[in-house]
Amino acid sequence: MKMKALVGFLTLVHVFQQSSTVSVYEGVKSVQLPCKSSRVTEETTVMWKRHGSNPSTVHQHQHHVSYLQNQHYSGRTSMSADALKTGDLSLTLKEPHHSDSGVYTCEYRKEDQLFHQDLVLLQVKVPQPHSTISVYEGVMTVLLPCQSSRLPEDTKVVWSRLGFNPSAVHQHLDENEPLFQNQHYSDRTSMAADALITGDLNLILKEPQLSDSGVYTCHVHQNEKEMSMVIVRL
Repeated sequence: MKMKALVGFLTLVHVFQQSSTVSVYEGVKSVQLPCKSSRVTEETTVMWKRHGSNPSTVHQHQHHVSYLQNQHYSGRTSMSADALKTGDLSLTLKEPHHSDSGVYTCEYRKEDQLFHQDLVLLQVKVPQPHSTISVYEGVMTVLLPCQSSRLPEDTKVVWSRLGFNPSAVHQHLDENEPLFQNQHYSDRTSMAADALITGDLNLILKEPQLSDSGVYTCHVHQNEKEMSMVIVRL
C-alpha cells in the first residue's frame, strides 16, 4: 500500500509541470491563460478545464471532434489555429468577468493518456471607479470624464459598460472600421470630433435614465494594445 501511494505521488509531480497566476480587471477585452509545450503532435487533444465547474470543460482543441462545453464560456474561448504546430496552447478568454475567477488546467492527451497538465490561477478583479458622477433623471445630458495627452490618429477609444452585452457604449474609431454599440445607447452618445488631438475623451450621454446607472470604462487602444483605462461610476 505504501508503494502504491508513493507511485501516485510521483506521477502527480510529473504531470503538473508548472503553474502561473494571471490577474486582470473586469472590463478588459480579453485575457490569455498561458500554456506551452514542445511535445504535442497533430493527434494530440488539448483540453482547458476549470476546477469546480460542471461540466468542467472550458475549451477543447481537436480537429473535427465535438465536445461538451460549459455554457458559461460559450462563444468566449479560442486557441490559435496552429497551436499543435507551434506548441502555444494558450487560451484566450473574451470579456472576462469576476465570476470567471478560479483555477484552470491546460492538459493534453494522446490516445486517452494524460501527458501534461499546467495550472493557471485566474483572478478577475472588479475595478474601483476613478470618479463618480451623479445626476437627476430628466437632465439633457451628462458628461463622463476621461482625459489623456494628445494621441496618434490611429488610436481607438472605446467606452464600455460593465455587465452589459454587448458592452460597447460608444466607439471612436477609424472611419473604415465597423461600429458595434449596445442599442440601449443608440443615438444618445457622442465624443468631441478632435478628441485625439485635445486628449478630451469625455463621453456625452443624452437624456440619462435610471437604467443608465452603472460602471463605465474608457479604454484607449494603440496597435491592438490597451494603453490605459479610466473607470467612471454613473
